Formats: sequence, C-alpha cells, structure tokens
Amino acid sequence: MLWEQETHAAVRKGDWKLVTLDATDDAAWELYDLSDVRNETKNVAHQHPELVVDLKTEWTAWAKQANVLAWPKERSNYSK
Repeated sequence: MLWEQETHAAVRKGDWKLVTLDATDDAAWELYDLSDVRNETKNVAHQHPELVVDLKTEWTAWAKQANVLAWPKERSNYSK
C-alpha cells in the first residue's frame, strides 16, 4: 500500500511502514516494524537502511507512475 497526502508519504509492506513528513525534499524517512510496536514510536530506519532504500524506491516509482505531485511548499501562487 502506498499513499501521499500533501507532502506526507508512506509505504506499507507487510509489517513494515515507511513514512516521511516531506516527500518533496531529501527529508528523513522513518521505518516502523508494526509487528513490534504498532503505534509507530520506535523508528528502526538506522537498523534497516537497505529496507528504507527499497521501500523509498518503490514509493518513488509509484509516485512517478501515478503522477503524484507533492503539495507545493510555497502556496502564494494559489488563490485564497
């Protein structure tokens, strides 16, 4: 399962969930093992860097294929 909301993004694959608050930058992605801690309070990204890369790559490919456009940081171009 892959999704995006404004600049937030996530990938869920089995018990693994990779999330970021800002998919528009090289912001940090956090990885959670939901079989261990279901409330996403124990970021284990540093313990599984290869899984972070794999899931982030999967999300990026999906975003390109689905034409997902991140919410712009500068919103002044939009009418109020």
